[in-house]
Order: sequence, then structure tokens, then C-alpha cells
Amino acid sequence: MNDVIKKYVNCKTVVLAVVFLYALLVVGSNFQPPQKVARHGASVPLLHQRLNGLKKVRGPLDKDANCIPLSAMCRSMSLSLPNDAKVFLPNMLGRSNARKLGYYYFMTYYMFPRDVHISLNDDTDYVGVGYWIDNEEAPSEQQLAEKGYHVSVLFADNGQVTPKQLRPMQVSDPKTKSVGKPTDPVIALLLPLVAAISGSWLLCFLIPGLKTSTGWGERFAGGLALSCILIACFVLAFRLMGLRIEKALFYLLILGSVARIALFFIKSKVDPVKVSKILLRWEYILIAPVVVVFYYLFSLAAGLESILEFDAVGAWALKAKMLFYGTGSQIIEWFSSPRYAHAHLEYPLMVPTLHAMTFGAVGNANDFMLKYWPVWMLLCLCLGTLSAFGWPAKNRFVAIAAVCIFLFMPRTLQYVRMEGAVIPMVFFVTMGMLECMFGLLGKNRDRFLLGLLFFFGAAMSKPDGFVFMAAWIAAALMIPSGRKILKPDRRLIILGIICLVAILPFKILRSQVPVLHPQATWVEDGLKNNPGKVAVRAPKLAGVMIARTFVKDDFAKWDAGEGSNLTWSGKWQGAESLFQAYNLGHAWIVLLLGIAAVCICQGRRYPAFIMLGIFFGLQVLLGIVFASLGHSIHEFKTGVGMTGVDVGGRYMYPTIIAVGTAIIALMVDTVGVESESKKS
Repeated sequence: MNDVIKKYVNCKTVVLAVVFLYALLVVGSNFQPPQKVARHGASVPLLHQRLNGLKKVRGPLDKDANCIPLSAMCRSMSLSLPNDAKVFLPNMLGRSNARKLGYYYFMTYYMFPRDVHISLNDDTDYVGVGYWIDNEEAPSEQQLAEKGYHVSVLFADNGQVTPKQLRPMQVSDPKTKSVGKPTDPVIALLLPLVAAISGSWLLCFLIPGLKTSTGWGERFAGGLALSCILIACFVLAFRLMGLRIEKALFYLLILGSVARIALFFIKSKVDPVKVSKILLRWEYILIAPVVVVFYYLFSLAAGLESILEFDAVGAWALKAKMLFYGTGSQIIEWFSSPRYAHAHLEYPLMVPTLHAMTFGAVGNANDFMLKYWPVWMLLCLCLGTLSAFGWPAKNRFVAIAAVCIFLFMPRTLQYVRMEGAVIPMVFFVTMGMLECMFGLLGKNRDRFLLGLLFFFGAAMSKPDGFVFMAAWIAAALMIPSGRKILKPDRRLIILGIICLVAILPFKILRSQVPVLHPQATWVEDGLKNNPGKVAVRAPKLAGVMIARTFVKDDFAKWDAGEGSNLTWSGKWQGAESLFQAYNLGHAWIVLLLGIAAVCICQGRRYPAFIMLGIFFGLQVLLGIVFASLGHSIHEFKTGVGMTGVDVGGRYMYPTIIAVGTAIIALMVDTVGVESESKKS
């Protein structure tokens, strides 16, 4: 009996059982009634409901009204007014009006490139946080007209909106206006696809060893990552030089992808009958739920849903419009204007540049087309993960389970329909974690370099992307095999040059514009000017954030008192208090499997240590950053509030998905790492 138990019950069996049970939990919870899941994200039934509802809606304004009603109002005004109209929003300054600044963000985005002001003072610093500015007496209509304003829009405290025309102008009927062209969905759909195909060809040219050390899904995902990096570089560089290359670049990507596909069919001599038989095998049929999810996502991305994310209106899509409408000095002027400081103009520009590429390819600022990039990134992540697990030759069940875990997460299905940087970070960080882990374990230089390329894409998306790259490089330098991997050669030098060139346009732009957002000066505000407060508060904020990553918000609740004091005000509601619905308890899976890898898996402890170190180290780093922000220095409760799921959770979500997926791969011996190590 003991021999039978030892034969069938081992570490891998236990890990597989945990992974399968958790995958069933995630998928099962996703099929609850839409209203029950909506609090924590989206679900397949909710996507089905949205798709059927939006199919019946006609016209951009009605679609906006079904997404964010304020968008419909702002777009209606934008379609009505002439392109040279100037708009003023009174009663927006002062602390008492701070909660109305969202109206300013929406009006600024939808009216762009028209001027929208909330102050007559041209020297006003950072109007994005209006409560830092003394309130002004509302100017009269005559004053506004003399200053050249055409329209005044008053947003009352009760939500009532009162627009008033100040000067003669030609007003159009917004219902007669359209947004975009019928061909826009086709172009926006094809753009990421041809970018991935062309990029995979270039990737294998730069790192030839990937043809044998990785699967096609990994190369396809790597191709998309490389293309995103190069698109962000070229579009921004040529825009700063006063040139528009988006259409030419799109045609070049089409040409490259057609050539790549033709070459594949010529060399492979694909038999359609054989392919159809392969697709009917049970391991391919098992991915049917994944196919269903992407059917809904691609259908909704085809111009049915408008912008869903507040941050996209305030920042990501606004910067995309700046890059689309402007060239040369005009871009520098907009990025230097305090009126747009709320858009975090100091952030890396990959995501806005990809959106600007879409605008340029379709020929207009059609923001209904911005969802294809995150959907394609999520699809490439699924394909890359399956490939990294050796599917379909190996790990047929566990590979699909790992994909279903992150795909059916309610937050994943919510973020993928948004236009911000969460899904790009999930894509880059997860693929980077997988490739660097396998590269380090198998002493495979090509895979490790591919992982660093993914992390560089993350760094071009958000500042915290550099953390992942730095952590893995530092970890590699600490062991002999890692130092050998990073020993300079032609491949490493070429990739290094590509990365330096890719980031150069952004650095040139940053050197020409001032730092406007107060959060961008957190090093000076906190670490330099208030090191004592940061030293006391940072560990507390990191602890709160770690707690909120694992347990329910109502349980991990602290109130900020005087100074740097924290008082626990949480409520114990039984065992459910230990379950964080935001990530469906995924943090516990990360911790459990990570500890198991460290304790049980000899020869794999080091990468497990690295990933657990990144998981907890990022939260410590975020605690330091949150404690150093200017408004957190003045009001500690602001820093405590940032540790919640809406802010801190967005930073941690890609890390939870990435570390969780990579640790599962580490535990199930996906590609025979041990045998590779012995051979080398």
C-alpha cells in the first residue's frame, strides 16, 4: 500500500491537484450571475449580456451612454462645436470643487485639441489638482467672451450641466456626425496581428536560437513585444521630427507578415486535411472555453464599447490624441502645459503611442478602436503560456488550467476591455517571468534574453517595469551560470542597442518638457525632504498593502490617525475574511506554491526565491513610493487609501498573475529543465 502511495502521490501530484482545483474555482466563479461578479470585475455571462445589448445600439453617442454617460454628453458637445472653439468651465478651483475635476478631465479629452480652461490665469500651476489652487471669483460672460471663449459649461454640485454660448459660431447637430469609417474595425483588428507576425520574423533573426528553444506561441508573443517596442520608438521619433509614418508603417507590417506567411507555407507544405484532424484532437477541443472568451472580447472590441476607464480618459487616450494630432514643437508645447499635467506626462509612452499608431493607421482619432491592442496581448499571452508549458505535447491539462486561471479572473476580463496599461503589464511581465525563469534554470541564453526583452516592454509601459528587469539581471549576476548568460556577445549587444534606441525618443521628449505632476517628484518630496516620515510610514503602508493582497478589504482595514498612527478598524466575518475577492485568492496560491518550491524542489529553489522576492519586494517598494508622495506626506490617510485595490491593486495584479503562472510552470517541470541542465 505504501509503495502504491509513493508511486502515485508525490510533490507533482499534489501541485497538479491544487492547480486543477483552483482553476475550477476560478472558472466556476466566473459563471455566476453578472450582477454578482460585477463588483469585482467582469464575467463571461456579463460579456454575453453586454454584447447582445450593444448590438442593438446605433450611433456613437448611444454607445457612450451605455458605457459612461458623461462621455456621451462630452462627445455630443465635441461633435457640435467647431474645431477652433474655446471652452471655459467655471467654479472648478478650490478645495470645495475638487470632486468636480473629473468633469474637467472628460471635457479636456473629448474636446481635444480644442482649448478647455478652468482658470483665466495662464500661469496657474497644475490645474489637474484644483484644490491646491485658490478659488477664483467666477468670471463674467463678458470677460470670457473678451478672452476669446466661445462656450461656458457650468457643472453644478447637483450634477446639472448648463452650457452657454458666449460668441457667435456655427453649431452642428451631433446626431448627424459619425466617428470613424466603416473600415476602421478591420484595420484596427489587423494592426496587432501583422505586428506580431512581422515581429516574430525579426525576433528569430536577432536571436536565431529561439527557433529550437521555444515554441511558436512564445515566438509569436515575442514578436508582438518586439513590434510594440519598435512601433513606440518610430512613431514617437518621427512625430517629434514632424513626420507622420503610421500608415506607411502599417503597410510595411502587412508586407512583412504576408512574406512571413508565404515563406511558412512554402517551407512547411501544410496539408489542410492533416491540420483539420489535428485540430479535432481532444487537447485542442479542451481550449474551447478560451475560444469563447475571445469571441466575446473581439466582438466587443469591434467598435461596440467606447472608453470604459477613467484613467484612459484622463491620461492614456489623451496622450494618444496629443501624439496623433501634434507633431514636433506642438507635442512639446502640449506636454509642457500645466492644463494637461493630470495626464501623468512623465510616464513612459508605449501605451499612448500604440493607440496613436491605431489612430494614424485608421486615419482618425476613433477611440472605439483602442481595445484591440489589449485583447491581442491577452491572446498572445495565452498562446505564449501554452507554448512555454510544452502544450500540446506535454502538460496538456495543467497548461490549459494555468491559462484559465488568469484568463477567467474577473479583473482580467475587466481590464482587457479597458485602454490603460494593466493588460500590457500582465502580458509583458508574465511572459518575461516565464522566459527568464526557464532561461536561468536551463542555462539557456536565448530564452533569458527574450525574457529581458519582455521586461523592457514592461518598462516602456509603466515605471515599475524596470523593477522586474533589474531584479532578474541582479539575480543572474549572483550565480556563475547567470553571469555566463549575461556575458556580452553579438546578440546581447544588438539587443542592448535596440533597447537604447527605442527609449531615446522618450528621453529626448522628457528633456524638453518640465515635470508637472506632483507625484513625479516623490523622491525629492519624500526621501530627500521628509526621510523621517517616510521611514516610519513606508513599512506600515507596505504591511497594509500585503494584507490587502491576501485578505478581504473589510478585514484588512486601517484608519490613519494623527501623525503616522494607524488604527485597525476591520471586521472579522468568518473564513471569508481570508479570501480577497479582487484576485480570487490567487495571492495564497502564489505563496503556497512558492513555499513548496523553496522547501521541496531541489535545484529550483533559486528562481522560486527570486519570484517570491519580487512579489513581496514590489509591495515594499510601493509602500516607500506611496509614503513619499507629496499628498501622502501632508495627509497620511491618502497614502493608506492608495494601498487599496483601485490603486495598489492595479500595480500588483500583473505581478500576481506573472508569479503565479511562472511558479506553476516551475513546479510541474514543463520543459525538462533538469535534463537541459545536465546536457549543458
